[in-house]
Amino acid sequence: MRDHFLLHFIRSGQGQYQVHGKTYRLQAGDIFLVWPGQTVFYQADLTDPWEYVWVGFYGQDALFLLNQAGFSSRQPWLAMAGHAGLAEKMQRIYDQRGSQVHEATRMTGLLYEFLASLIEQARPAGRRQEDPLLTAARTAADFIAANYSQPIAVNEIAAYANTSRSALYRAFRRHFGMSPMQYVIRLR
Repeated sequence: MRDHFLLHFIRSGQGQYQVHGKTYRLQAGDIFLVWPGQTVFYQADLTDPWEYVWVGFYGQDALFLLNQAGFSSRQPWLAMAGHAGLAEKMQRIYDQRGSQVHEATRMTGLLYEFLASLIEQARPAGRRQEDPLLTAARTAADFIAANYSQPIAVNEIAAYANTSRSALYRAFRRHFGMSPMQYVIRLR
């Protein structure tokens, strides 16, 4: 269990990732996410072991940005094979490691650049119609991100997302693994 988010980008090989009682077979080009406080298990394949780079982080924007990239409690990994440049961006974060303020600041900038690339690729032009609950959850998450410093009521969030309180609750439980108010609290 970790107290921060942990993203792994698989550069080569394969392995397995277990979370929420499900096992995922992952390979080169896949990215998997470990959430804070989540018990997981992952290991390399015995005949074709993976090599990966990883980055751990936390902060007030982390959950929102990861959701925008397509990660959720139901989607703990993304297939990014063929998206050249992502591995290099992750490697650049790693190469900048260090404990000096300027190094940490540069790493944070490179992390934002990497996450921006994930978000860009998660929302390609001409994308097919997505699950209405996911649309409501993303719309509500956008609203929360813009207004988290103000008092926010669930009714207000649901109205903005053009859905009912109960549908909003289902959407957040399905896609973020928490209630709307838990999402607000975590973002704050």
